[in-house]
Amino acid sequence: MSHPPEWAAPAAPAKTNPDQPYSMTDNTPLVSIALATYNGEAFLEEQLASLHAQSYPNLEIVACDDCSRDGTVEILRKWQASHGLHVHLNPQNLGFVRNFEQCLRMCRGEYILLADQDDVWEPHKVATLLEKIRSSEALLVYSDAQLIDEQGEPLPCGLWETLERQPVAQNARTAFYLGNVVTGCTTIMRRELLEHTLPIPDGFTFHDWWLGYVAAQHERLDFLPQRLTRYRQHDGNVAGAGLKAKRSRRTWKSPLSIWNEKRRKLQKLDNFAKDHARNLQIFHRYESEHGLDNTVSAMLLRWGRDYDSKYSLHDYREFFQQNPQLFATMSNPRKSMRRSLKSKIRRKLKVLMTPLIAVTVALVCAAIWLF
Repeated sequence: MSHPPEWAAPAAPAKTNPDQPYSMTDNTPLVSIALATYNGEAFLEEQLASLHAQSYPNLEIVACDDCSRDGTVEILRKWQASHGLHVHLNPQNLGFVRNFEQCLRMCRGEYILLADQDDVWEPHKVATLLEKIRSSEALLVYSDAQLIDEQGEPLPCGLWETLERQPVAQNARTAFYLGNVVTGCTTIMRRELLEHTLPIPDGFTFHDWWLGYVAAQHERLDFLPQRLTRYRQHDGNVAGAGLKAKRSRRTWKSPLSIWNEKRRKLQKLDNFAKDHARNLQIFHRYESEHGLDNTVSAMLLRWGRDYDSKYSLHDYREFFQQNPQLFATMSNPRKSMRRSLKSKIRRKLKVLMTPLIAVTVALVCAAIWLF
């Protein structure tokens, strides 16, 4: 792989006040890129090349590795020696949320971007996002992304189109009750946001969800429609867009493999809903502690408390998106939610039982034919 011309982080001036972030000049403030890595050797070099090829001049790149067992550390050390990369190796595995939090704490810039180890950045990404956030009062700005496959080839849709996501900005905090609105690798934030968000609450699912939620609570969230990141989709994604490259040809699957695939998808959905319920509790506590309006979060928690919340919250999310106006007039929302829940469980059981029934019928027919 060809590497960009030799690059070194510009020397930061001495700080008169240790609590103030570093800056070269008012026109070119220091911008930090927080890169969290874990077993990322497959795509890491390509990402590092795109980070060092940015058109904006005053950058520092801070990489925190979370006990990788492949060649990730060797790649980081090589780029540290040749390009001035700042590298920190965790003594023990922290998980991706705490790893990103630690990386954010180590950044010195006035503005900070989050980087995943497997993406590719457009050369003007930093400059474009920086111009947007400096021209507004936003604490955090996020953008769209172009999806690519494992080979780096573009997939048919952008990130927002694939997720059927409408970007939100001011007065957007209720959108975060339904799910994560921002994707971390598309964001830029002011250093000020860290004062309101760190440490990330224990048990919270995604760091970018929390950062976006708090920025929205302060009514200082904004977005850009440009696709400034090539967002790679592959089997190793911690959290991707759920879109992979299409198969070149149909492959036969046994009934048992189909059943296992459906079971894994259902388990993933249940895990997400459990995490969603925990995040809602954290949102409600944050709003209560800061004297904010917690009516909606309290309502969601109340509806999910008396029965299996891992399903009810997912049902609520889907139903709210389709019928947001109905909840103000529903006379018995719990009964309606239970009815929706039972219907969804029946459909899921039908999907899971179909391959099992097919296998049973095949075995019975084989037994009859043999005997």
